[in-house]
Amino acid sequence: IGQERFRILSLDSRAFPYLLGSVQLFPIDINNPPELARRGNRLRGQVVRLMQTQLRAAGHTLDLSQLPENPVELAYLAASVLQINAEQKQQLLQIVRAEDMIERVQDIYRREQALVEAILSHGEREGSLPFSMN
Repeated sequence: IGQERFRILSLDSRAFPYLLGSVQLFPIDINNPPELARRGNRLRGQVVRLMQTQLRAAGHTLDLSQLPENPVELAYLAASVLQINAEQKQQLLQIVRAEDMIERVQDIYRREQALVEAILSHGEREGSLPFSMN
């Protein structure tokens, strides 16, 4: 995971064999640190819950105590492990405010948790999981 966000301002397609361009730093805005911390704590709970559910279904465990303390770093990590397409991940990276990015990541985690629980519940009723965790 990168250290800083940036915007690509221009690309030089003639710079063969390397792609050259001009970039501008694109730091994420933090408007309300207490709100950011509150949302980060809720996101941490969601990440732990989803990961534990998925790992338990596969018969594995993982020490999740090493998750980042910084809410923005946690949001980037949480987004990076989501099973969403690159376009959706790019949309998350383009969000200007940290609070808004965490809120959007939380929405996706809520949806993913419900989906995983429904799949697992269906598998338990049928006697086996309907998918492989591989």
